[in-house]
Amino acid sequence: HGWKDTVGVNAGETVRIAVQFTKFGVYMYHCHILEHEDTGMMAQIEAYDPNHEHKYHLLSMDEMNHPSK
Repeated sequence: HGWKDTVGVNAGETVRIAVQFTKFGVYMYHCHILEHEDTGMMAQIEAYDPNHEHKYHLLSMDEMNHPSK
């Protein structure tokens, strides 16, 4: 089936995703339903080398100006 960048999730389901990054940095993930994205289903994940000091600041919901609920 190959690599995918979207996953369908039904109401009430939980999904775990395994990701292997080839480049370090900050990546965004989000729901494709705009109303969900606007109410907190958009966030950042940091891929980093554990042997080096973190260089990125991940934004909180307050810093992104999103309502928490």
